[in-house]
Amino acid sequence: MLERTLVRRRNNIAMLLLLFCVGFAREGFRTESVVESGVHWFPALCSFSLLSISIGVWFAREWARWACGVVGLLFLAGYALAVSPTEQNLDLFRSIPGRIGFITVLLFAGLWTAIGIYCLRPSTRAHFAAARELRACAVQS
Repeated sequence: MLERTLVRRRNNIAMLLLLFCVGFAREGFRTESVVESGVHWFPALCSFSLLSISIGVWFAREWARWACGVVGLLFLAGYALAVSPTEQNLDLFRSIPGRIGFITVLLFAGLWTAIGIYCLRPSTRAHFAAARELRACAVQS
């Protein structure tokens, strides 16, 4: 039962990374931005990186676990900078849509913090190793 929960958790993280990959791809290849200045390379690069990390997490690779943890903490830093108290942000936070956006950013920051901490824990290393062993046994059978 525990292995099923761990597999589900790992697959949920991989799916979340895949959804963010699609979001970055949409941002990088939007028609109006492509017409102006070509492909925006940063979102396209982020999309490719998240896709490869998602596949690695799906297959329980150790490098993907580390990369997912680092990406989670980098997203946390980005969200923290997004809500930093500047004059423009303070004016935005005084309106209702600005407050809703602020709460949304805080939720995403909490989500990425949890993912980053989960992926960098030593017990997750053992879970990924067990998942690789189970996959290897299933392939050999």
